[in-house]
Amino acid sequence: MKSNLVLGRKIGESIVLSLGDEEVLMTVLDARPAHVRLAFKANEQVQIDRLEHAQWKKRNTKNG
Repeated sequence: MKSNLVLGRKIGESIVLSLGDEEVLMTVLDARPAHVRLAFKANEQVQIDRLEHAQWKKRNTKNG
């Protein structure tokens, strides 16, 4: 997947994702060489998943 934008953030800094009328606030909680911990704040209607979980759900969802 090609990136449209790459942002650098420090611990405690945030970005806002605008999705139509909804906004998602993403904050960096911790950053280590092997992983990053992120916190998300959004309305309950906004679904937030890890990529591998979203892909699994898509493969295992039966239509009809």
